[in-house]
Parts: sequence; C-alpha cells; structure tokens
Amino acid sequence: MPEQGEPLFISPQPDLPPEVSISARDIRVTFADRLDSARTYTIGLNSAITDLRNNALDGTVTLSFSTGASLDSGLIAGTVFDGSTPRAGVLVGLWPIEPGHGTDSIGRPDYLVSSNQDGAFSVPFLPAQPFWLVAFADDNRNQRPEPDEEPFAVADRPLDLSALTEVRDLRLTLSTGGEEDSLPEVRRIALTTDGLVRLSLSRPFMPSRLPQGVTTLAVSDSIDQRSGRALLEPTDQLTLTLTIWFGELSSGTYTVRLADDSIGTLSVDDRVDRLTPEIVLREPDPPIVLADDLNLRLRFSEPLIRDSISPESWLLLEDSVQPIPLSFTWDDPLTIRLQPERVSPGGRYELEYNELDLFDLAGNTLGDSIGSYAFTVLDPDSLGSISGSIAITIPERERDLVSVTALRVEDSTSFTVTAGVRDYLIAVPAGAYLVSAYIDSDGDGIRSLGSVRPYQLAETALSLTDTVFVRARFETAGIDLVFQ
Repeated sequence: MPEQGEPLFISPQPDLPPEVSISARDIRVTFADRLDSARTYTIGLNSAITDLRNNALDGTVTLSFSTGASLDSGLIAGTVFDGSTPRAGVLVGLWPIEPGHGTDSIGRPDYLVSSNQDGAFSVPFLPAQPFWLVAFADDNRNQRPEPDEEPFAVADRPLDLSALTEVRDLRLTLSTGGEEDSLPEVRRIALTTDGLVRLSLSRPFMPSRLPQGVTTLAVSDSIDQRSGRALLEPTDQLTLTLTIWFGELSSGTYTVRLADDSIGTLSVDDRVDRLTPEIVLREPDPPIVLADDLNLRLRFSEPLIRDSISPESWLLLEDSVQPIPLSFTWDDPLTIRLQPERVSPGGRYELEYNELDLFDLAGNTLGDSIGSYAFTVLDPDSLGSISGSIAITIPERERDLVSVTALRVEDSTSFTVTAGVRDYLIAVPAGAYLVSAYIDSDGDGIRSLGSVRPYQLAETALSLTDTVFVRARFETAGIDLVFQ
C-alpha cells in the first residue's frame, strides 16, 4: 500500500467508491454501481505502491477495458516538475468540457492518474472531446485540487482530443503561489513598531495582482476610511506578507478592508517607535544597467520626514571623482527617486547619502555616518548580443508576445526583451548566459502560472539547457526558441 493516497485510481471515476481488496500478489476491484454503457474505463495503480522490501513500482501500471464495442483512443501525457526536478506522486486530473460548463466548476476530476518516479504521467484511452487538466499535490488526500492550500499546475494549452488524437510532452511545473488573482486568506493583522499595517498571508502572493494596487486595501474606523498609500514589499515578487502605509493611525479599533469586503480588525494603541528606519530596496538591482533603463531609487522601511532631506543629503560620484548634480522626487511615502543630471555610458557611479538627514516620523535616524551604493552604466558599444528565431506551434498562441531573458551566470544579472515578431535580439555584456522565454499571452510582463477557479491556462515557458557564450561587440546568433 502507498504511504499516501489511494492504492489505485479509476477513470472516469464512478459515483460510488468501489471495494478494493489487496492480497500478497493480487488487487481485486468490485464496483459498487453499474458502469456506463459504451464507455472506456482505466484502472491505474498509485506509483507510490511498494513491495514488502519498499521497492516502488518500476513504471505506470494500468488496465483498460470498454463497456462498448471498442476502446477510446485519445491520449494525454507529460511530466510534472517541482522547479526543475521531476515530482513523483502528484495527481493529474482531467475534466471533460461540456457545453455550458462554467470555468469555476472544477471539483472532483472525472479522470485521475498519479505521476511515476520520473514525474511522468499518461492518461490513455480518452474520448474525443476537449478537457481541462490540473496537476495537484493532494496533501489533504481528498482527490480534489485545493489551489489555496496545495501546489498545483495547469496546462499551458487547449487539450481538445476531438481535434488531436494525442497530446504528448506536456510540461507541468508546480506552483505554490495559489490562485493568482485572488488575495489569500489573511491569517494575522498587526501594526508594526514603525506604524505600518502588516497582513500575514496563508500562501505566497504577487502584489501586482491587486486590482488597483495598494489602494485596493483600506482601514476604517467610526469616523473615516483611508486607502493604502504605499507598499513595503516589491510588487513583482511572491510574498507571504503585505505591509502597508495608511498614514499615521490614532488609537482605536479599525476594520481592514479589501475593496468592499472586511478581512479583519486591527487595534491601535499609543506606542513609542524606537526602531531606526532601514533601506529595504536599492535600485538598480542588479547594479548594472543601460543608461536608458536607469531607475535610481531607494525604498525605506517606514515614511521619513521630508523637510530634513535636501539635495545636499545626496552625492553622486562618477568614477569616484566627478560629482553629478541630483534632483529627487517621491514615488510614494516610502520610495524616493533620484534623478542624475546626466550619466555616461561605461561610467561607474557611487551614490553617497547622509544618514543623519534621513529620519522617521518619530525622529529615529537611519544612522550616524555616510551610506553608499555603487552601480555601473553599460556602454552600448561594448556589448555583444544573443539572437535567434521564435517558432510557436501551440494552437491559439502563434501571434502572442514572447518575453526572452538572458541570465548571466557569473552574477545573475538578467536582460529581458519582449518580441512581437518571430525573432529576437538581446544586447548583453560579454559573458556566459542561460536563455529562457515564455509566451506572454496577456502582455502584462509577468508569466502567469494559470488558475484553477476560474480555469485559466498557464503561459508556456521554456529554458534552453546549453550555456550561451557572448563576446564583446559580437553577435551570438542562431539561439532559436521553439514552443511546441
């Protein structure tokens, strides 16, 4: 018997569970109700089943039979990955798409198999019709996807066996990000010592998915309501917390809202902030950038008193010698944007700041010395490039945008371009690179991993296995990308 999950799966699943008896060498299945006529059934063993010496099954074991004149001939097969590692014991469910079927109606799958020791799965003898597909870890063993609680993966393409008899080589990468467009359960609401409101989430979440950004969140008491004014966490990275500045909150009890819905309460008492502010984000990051792409920004852990900050609080040095005049503006109450009068291609820069000029609303200073941050502006004439063609054979994706990224191996600096035509070119410094890409079907610049409810396809991604080497002022051509 497997340590987790059912010993076998029957597809399509009958309404009543069958009786399963297991002896030393045999498994006997007795159905509890009548089978449908003219239908193909498949019994598959859980890949986690072991013998008395704990040796797992060598491969997928299935038995198929039909209650009609012949077996159905459709096939869907692929591999489940956890990151780049194949994942065994993941359930893969299929739901036939019927006319009028809503995209939020996914419950118990009609067809269910388990990935084997190599992460591979195969659902054979399927009828000629379209399907939805979800792979899920099934940690709670209810044979239903729970995307807010369990890792899951959604297919990246339509699976219509009325048009194609077989769909092979699907690559499913498990996501721990939950349903992308819905805020996770808020497990705890607290006020930080710095006066920000911190929401602890039940699963990782991408803040960029908030419908109206941080203003989607609000706090209210009996007198007024305040929308969020700044978010501490980066918006393009998964996070388990959302830390929001709503302004200074007086003592009392507040209702915390997401849009029009209450998600909890917060009690605020009089407290003294004795913590020093910190810099939580420095950009550019990584500190190497083209002049046209330069965004010089600092984000602080809490709001600062702006009246104490002047142009003399900052000094930008070029090649450690030449001062460059700076102006500055505030993107939000936590983030300051510094604007050099000029930067030179190939220049090396160091931003110095007087920590005594940077203090929070309680008067705590950032420090008592001079802080610094260095970055380099690339010279376009010294760059090489990576180029190639793009081919997409996935139905309904042929004309979509493609985002291509070259990651430099030595320092993890990445360079990204978006291609609207079927070729690309990325200008990069000399070095060794790993090239990856995804089809950006919604054009938002972030790869979507899809969702279960409503059912939405993932955006197809690929990673080239070979390292690409680039020389300064030379083009490394023929690095072709094929989505199939």
